[in-house]
Amino acid sequence: MDDRQLFENGIRKFVQWLDRNGTAGYDPYDLWSTSFGTRARSLYYRFGKLAAPLVAPIIAADSAVPRIARLSFEKKPYATSHAHLILAYLDLHDIAFDDEDWLSRSVELSKELDRMKISGHSGDCWGYPFDWQNRRGLWPKNTPLITVTPYCYEANMRLYGTTGDECFRERALSTVDFALYDLNSTERSSGSIASSYSPLDKSFVINASAYRALVLFSGAQLNTILDVENLGHSLVEFILDSQNGDGSWPYALEEKGDDFVDHFHTCFVLKNLLKINEISPSSDIWKAVEKGFAYYEKELFDVRGLPKPFAKGRGKLVKYDLYDFAEAINLGILLRDRIPRAFEKALVIARDVVGRFQLNDGHFVTSVGIAGLKNAVPFIRWPQAQLFHSLASLRKALD
Repeated sequence: MDDRQLFENGIRKFVQWLDRNGTAGYDPYDLWSTSFGTRARSLYYRFGKLAAPLVAPIIAADSAVPRIARLSFEKKPYATSHAHLILAYLDLHDIAFDDEDWLSRSVELSKELDRMKISGHSGDCWGYPFDWQNRRGLWPKNTPLITVTPYCYEANMRLYGTTGDECFRERALSTVDFALYDLNSTERSSGSIASSYSPLDKSFVINASAYRALVLFSGAQLNTILDVENLGHSLVEFILDSQNGDGSWPYALEEKGDDFVDHFHTCFVLKNLLKINEISPSSDIWKAVEKGFAYYEKELFDVRGLPKPFAKGRGKLVKYDLYDFAEAINLGILLRDRIPRAFEKALVIARDVVGRFQLNDGHFVTSVGIAGLKNAVPFIRWPQAQLFHSLASLRKALD
């Protein structure tokens, strides 16, 4: 069976599962978003190992019996997964896959996505439908996030490009206003600017600045306000300045414990830099990408050539996180013309996704523990929608 047929079969199986399951789902943060979960996590961030007995039951339940642990939870729709599903449908539309009306599917889902946007800000934005306790504090549900919003922006941009409908262009322009006005900017001593993750913080999370920069560079093509592109350049300078000498990027700069280097956040930084470089070519950006990819290739894959969750700092419980697989495929597609071996990696990973990690009912394994135990709960936000999108994009790339 050749790659086209293999991936097509995997796509068909997933779509059949999605049609049965619907676009709502459970989430890895279900247990952590409860009142006990947020409190336990807050104490753990504050007191470290002293609070380990509070978080241990949640970790144990999520590792050993993730489906049973969610019996009292309702499935929810998520903006991130809606956006990825829309993008996957549009990829399938572009190659006229199976003569389905993928465009109608994407337009219908975009209506739900539009209803999910968060009001009260300068422009359209999206976040999580749950409370999220992190190192920077408790962010209530529906706090807009720059790691979620760009996928919705991209979905609207793709819909505008495919349909020509001005409503999608207006939604995209509105999101640019959010990215420009509603997030906090912190100027560094070098003159570069770091973006906050949300309107509530002033953090130095590297991938947050990368996502915001991409929206601004892309939005500058729609909006001639000079501040849009100027801020984008300053954010890119922060990302380049934050790259370690070995080519890696830490998750963040300001919080102890956030200096880890992991797979999918590295992919986030690299893919956003690549997309920015397509819009506004820069030798400095490309040098950073080359150096970053060299580190990524060396340190974030195992001996089988499959994605490792962490290069340093964490990663003792999980052998494989399928979110990493999705992002590795996406990165390989973006690098196809300039680093062909990255695309070959994407093909190898995708073969394993469909051959080893897709279940009989069509959805994918979520993760594999170090002891080999598979978490098969179909979390739609992490990584079901991402894997579907990556396979659809890969199938399109093979044409």
